[in-house]
Amino acid sequence: MLAQKNKYAKIIDQNRELLDPQLSVLEAGSGDAGIARFLNRRVVCLDTSFPDGLNEWVEPKPGSLLEMPFGDQAFDVVVCVDVLHRLEYMERARAIAELIRVARQKIIISCPCGSVATMGERSLVGLFKKFSIGLPAWLAAHAVNGLPEVEDMVEIIINTGYQMSFYGNESINQHYGGILLDQFFEFSQRVHSLTESRSPYESPIMPSSWDMFYSFIFVLRKDSIPSVAPAVKRSPVNRSANAPFEAKVYAVDHVYRSADHLGLVTPIFVGPGADQAPPGTMTDITERTPRLDNRRWCELTAFHKIWSEGPYSDVVGFCHYRRLFDFRTPAGGHRQMNYSKDALFKLTGAFFNEELFRKLPKNALICPPPFRSNTSLWEQYHRACCINDLAHVVGYLTRKHPHLVPFIASSLKEKEVFFANLFVCHWEIFDELCAFLFDVLQDFEKAYPILRASQYQNREIGFLAERLFHIWIRFKQHGGLQLIHYPIAYISDL
Repeated sequence: MLAQKNKYAKIIDQNRELLDPQLSVLEAGSGDAGIARFLNRRVVCLDTSFPDGLNEWVEPKPGSLLEMPFGDQAFDVVVCVDVLHRLEYMERARAIAELIRVARQKIIISCPCGSVATMGERSLVGLFKKFSIGLPAWLAAHAVNGLPEVEDMVEIIINTGYQMSFYGNESINQHYGGILLDQFFEFSQRVHSLTESRSPYESPIMPSSWDMFYSFIFVLRKDSIPSVAPAVKRSPVNRSANAPFEAKVYAVDHVYRSADHLGLVTPIFVGPGADQAPPGTMTDITERTPRLDNRRWCELTAFHKIWSEGPYSDVVGFCHYRRLFDFRTPAGGHRQMNYSKDALFKLTGAFFNEELFRKLPKNALICPPPFRSNTSLWEQYHRACCINDLAHVVGYLTRKHPHLVPFIASSLKEKEVFFANLFVCHWEIFDELCAFLFDVLQDFEKAYPILRASQYQNREIGFLAERLFHIWIRFKQHGGLQLIHYPIAYISDL
């Protein structure tokens, strides 16, 4: 019972209209009770068969999820929990299409997915075998078709064309805590029976946004009109046609220090480095626009200062105080070479190449080769940061930047990422990039205004920018953007 309540608690909490008895609700694949037992209201329940002794709120309807016996838009809300992963891969898209067909307003789907959930299931199977307990039918069924990847679910759902949001449902600790308490600790059931009337649908095991998730909730809206994000006011370009060519490459630093080793690269100090810098130094301190919180925005505060207040340059680029472009070798060389700071004084001419910048095509971007990982972009973020952050911005992209939809799921599956703080391009491309990043990330900042518990996780807006930059790069490449790769000189002792 604890495990059942866990998987429905967040669904009800985040979709309170389900409690309204005037709203018609269908649960597809409900079993003998499903969400009805927690809503305490009538729910039409679809399943292949039903046992005797159904919950009083269940209105049973035998049938298949792949061909539901209902007309189009028959229900206000359609719920489907822990079903899709039992279907074959090719059947999942067909099932989602059926859920959408019979829904009038909203479709709520939740299922276990991702490699962490798969590892958890294997461990649970091992535990049952260790204690010579027969595997429950649902657990044995999970191994037949395998759990879907989150990226695959996102791809199927966003390709339906409807507005989408998604977020973690059961955390790993919630899910397996509920199962183990149900199986091995009868006392927990007695305690729960005393509290259930006071909290009919709240999870008996406290959730955590920082845990890794066993299942995710995907919400599609059929009753909302898509609204593209309004065009962001672009930075002013006041430059005469006869003005000489100018290129600027900025090295972003969080600490004020000597920058003699940078050569023609311009240091720009951000956050505490800007606060320490003397007057006349290039910093992220703005005069006409609100200054961004560097603790969260990282190097993006430098982007924002240059983009919103200048100085304008024909070509603009950014690098990092420890990572500089090395233009000594032809494009397409090694990804990174390591140097001591002292060695850089002999190489300062390698970090800025005006001749290269003058010849840079309008529709080209200089960047390092992408950084390669052993896991997908989505999985890497799930293990390192709060995955609901990335889920939030992906949902925002589907609602406000629908032109990016074809590139979202494919980018999340990739095992490489482009660093958002290392590039050189013409101002017009920089302008477009900033308009995109600041629209999406300022929406995120409004949705999550509170600083995180650790200094590292406070940098979440900077982390999200990396993934957004990668998606944007793939979109621009499809439109003809040329990527020109140059290696990085990494300062190992700074």
